[in-house]
Amino acid sequence: MSPLTPSTFSCHSVMLCIVLLLAHHIQPVNSHYYGSCIGSRDRSKAEASVCTTDDIYVYVNTNHGMITDGCYSAASQARVSVTGSGVTTFDKRPTLNTVGASSDWASIPNCLGATVTGSRTNMICKANGMQPHHCSGSQPNWFRYGPISKNGATALTVSVYGMGCDSGSSRRTWNFTPKLCRCTTTGQGLSNSGCSNCGIGQSADNGISSCAPCTGGKYQNQGAASAWGCKTCGTGKVTANKNTACSNCPSGQSQEKPQATSYVCNKCGKGKIAASTSKICMACTAGQYQGSNVATSHACTACSQGNTQQVVLSLHVVDVVLVDFKI
Repeated sequence: MSPLTPSTFSCHSVMLCIVLLLAHHIQPVNSHYYGSCIGSRDRSKAEASVCTTDDIYVYVNTNHGMITDGCYSAASQARVSVTGSGVTTFDKRPTLNTVGASSDWASIPNCLGATVTGSRTNMICKANGMQPHHCSGSQPNWFRYGPISKNGATALTVSVYGMGCDSGSSRRTWNFTPKLCRCTTTGQGLSNSGCSNCGIGQSADNGISSCAPCTGGKYQNQGAASAWGCKTCGTGKVTANKNTACSNCPSGQSQEKPQATSYVCNKCGKGKIAASTSKICMACTAGQYQGSNVATSHACTACSQGNTQQVVLSLHVVDVVLVDFKI
C-alpha cells in the first residue's frame, strides 16, 4: 500500500480537529443550576430555624438573569415542586398555560413583599441579594418561589428542576420540616410534641407558651380552651377552684378587686360588715353591732333602747377593744 498523500492526511487532520473542537465546547447539561435552599424573608434565619408561622420560600441560583427566554420551553425547566401531607401542592415554573408559547410567559418582577402580585407573575420573583445568608451559589442570579403552603410542622418534599437549557429533570430533591415555633390556634399550648388543647383548669398565656394550671383566683372551665390565659372573676364574685366559673359571693361576704386573686370571698368578723359584695369589711358605727364570727348580712344591727351594746373596734396597735356602756 502506498503512503498517504499530503492531501489525504490533511483531510483526516481537519476532521480530528473538528471533533476535538466540538468536544471542547459541549457543556454538561446541569451547568445552569447552581444551588437551592429553603428560607424565609428573614435573611438571618437558617433553614433549621424557619418556623411554621413564617412565609416559606424556595430560593434557586442560576447563571441566567432572566428565566423567560427560549431555553425555558421544556415542560419542567425551572420548575419547583413542593408536596406534603395535607399541603396544597406548590408546582410552579416561569411560563403559563401553553409551554413554550412566548406570549404566555409570565413576568418575573423583583421580590418586594410576602407575595408576588399581578396576573402573570406565577409566584416567582427576582431575589438577587435578598437570598438568606445560608443559601449558597456561585452565580449572582437568585429567584424566589412561593410562599409555600404548609400544614403545621408537616414534612415537605422539595424538588428543583433544571434551569435554562438544562435538562428538565430534577436537579435536587430533599425533605424539609418547618420548626413549630408558635401555635396559631387560639388557646392551644406549645410542647415538644406540638400544639395541643388546654383542658379544664389549664391555659396557655400565648402561642409560645405551654398549658399550665390556673392559679390565684383564675379559672378555665372549657374542655378545650378557646382563649389565651385563664379567666378572672370581677368584683363581687369568685370561683371556687380553677375548674369552675365565677359565682356571686354569699350574703355578708365580699370581693372588692376588679380581678379576684383568691378562690374565696372576704369574710367579715364580729363588729364588721361589707356594705355590698364589692366592698371591703368596715367596722359598725356607734349604736350598731354585728355579733357573728362571719357576717351573713351587709348591714349592722341597731341596738335596742336600754340594751348594752358591745362595740368592736379594730386598731393598729390593739387587735380588739371591747367597750361596754349603757344607752
